[in-house]
Amino acid sequence: MKKIVLIMVFSLLFAAVLGCAGLMAQQQALADKLIRFHVVANSDKAEDQALKLRVRDALLEELAPLSAKAQSREEMVELLQNALPLVKETAEQVLSEQSVDECVEVTLQPESFPTRYYDTFALPAGEYLSLRVRIGRAEGKNWWCVCFPALCRSACTQDLQAVAAGAGFSDEEIQWMSEPDRYVIRFKLLEWLEKLKN
Repeated sequence: MKKIVLIMVFSLLFAAVLGCAGLMAQQQALADKLIRFHVVANSDKAEDQALKLRVRDALLEELAPLSAKAQSREEMVELLQNALPLVKETAEQVLSEQSVDECVEVTLQPESFPTRYYDTFALPAGEYLSLRVRIGRAEGKNWWCVCFPALCRSACTQDLQAVAAGAGFSDEEIQWMSEPDRYVIRFKLLEWLEKLKN
């Protein structure tokens, strides 16, 4: 009897491990198709938060032609790597126009994100390549979106689906992003696994 119970316990554990591995592989496949965009404010003061949004708006304008030009994530990575000095210069110009003397740090590297719900889509917790702009001490609330494919400005679900499909997302991945209520358990499990990993 003990042997049967042990076999059942190990079978359940094995199935759980396989399920988690499969879920993490799905998240990684999704992450491998997009690039997150992350702007971090100097502090939570109202003026720093407003400045963050000005920087965001200027950078979205700057990135729009790159997103339109890139036919793949790999192309966008190359375009962004070349544009990093321009991204920094644009952010610094916004600060200068507001008479703010803070440094700006711009990176393009993997970053861990929690589950994030946007107006028309959601992304599960995990590690994503991120264009990250840090203003000053970067201790304030931040703003996240996706710069490839250009989902930051996809105002409705139909736009999101068209943009994502054009970038090579599968129907399942689009559904996962655009209907997060159907995948609450998956999202929570990925969040837990990401915390465990970190």
